[in-house]
Amino acid sequence: MNSFEAIAARIILKLHLHIGKLYGSYCISINNMVVVEEKQEVHGPSRAVIGLA
Repeated sequence: MNSFEAIAARIILKLHLHIGKLYGSYCISINNMVVVEEKQEVHGPSRAVIGLA
């Protein structure tokens, strides 16, 4: 992953954190990266669970 993809992923993640607070849990896919977050654990971007496929 290059730096541009990392920055884009971080921005998308922050947007989805706000959406996740409204809709509970969600899962998004960014290229090979899967980002999963659940409402019960949302306390900021640092709580995101990021796994590489």
